[in-house]
Amino acid sequence: MSKPNGSSDSWSLGERSLAYDPDSAIAGSDVAQLQGLLGGLGYQLHEDGIYGPTTVDQVRQFQRHRGLAVDGAFGPATLLELSRVRNLVALGRPFHLRGREQWARTTSFCR
Repeated sequence: MSKPNGSSDSWSLGERSLAYDPDSAIAGSDVAQLQGLLGGLGYQLHEDGIYGPTTVDQVRQFQRHRGLAVDGAFGPATLLELSRVRNLVALGRPFHLRGREQWARTTSFCR
């Protein structure tokens, strides 16, 4: 990985870890891809390609929902879980993961 961490050059998701730093924003095509994938799962964010406060908040929510360590950084463990969830959703009906989880929580009292 010879590219500088904050470079907005073309990166593929998973080629580098992503972490929020208010003094040096990380941007790139990998961030836009992450934002698109999270958005497809029902997380609320804009696909601007910048790993800013909104993106890190949504990554934290994803980590919390999936039982991962909640640090807001997009590293190997979060990538693995996102890939796993994306494959599960791709095989099922086109619904949002968060909506399904919210429905499960609200109906759990009936069980």
